[in-house]
Parts: sequence; C-alpha cells; structure tokens
Amino acid sequence: MAAVTLLQFAAAVVISYLGLLSGFFLASLTREELATAKKYFQWLEKLIIVAVAAFVMNFFSVHVAAR
Repeated sequence: MAAVTLLQFAAAVVISYLGLLSGFFLASLTREELATAKKYFQWLEKLIIVAVAAFVMNFFSVHVAAR
C-alpha cells in the first residue's frame, strides 16, 4: 500500500470541506427541508471536525490518550 503524501492528504481535507460547503448551499436552495435538517447539519459539522482532527493526528503519529 502506497503512503499518502502530505499534499494528497491536504487535498482530501480541502475537498471534504468543499463538499460540506456545497451541502450547505444546496440546503439553502431547498428551504422546506432546511428546518428539519438544520439540527443534523450542526451535529455533522462537529463530527467532521473531530474526524478530520483524528485523521490529522494519526497521520502525524500524535499519540493522545483520548484516541
């Protein structure tokens, strides 16, 4: 298995956040669904931030007890 370079990892992080932003944009276009999905967007945003932080710590071999 080939190692992932820092540039590839950074590109994956940027693309994932662009997907999140495009999801917010699409949700703003469908106002009738926004009220029910708003609580899930806030929860998913926090979950994605924690997941990205965990992957970054794993990539740089940061050993944290919470991991």
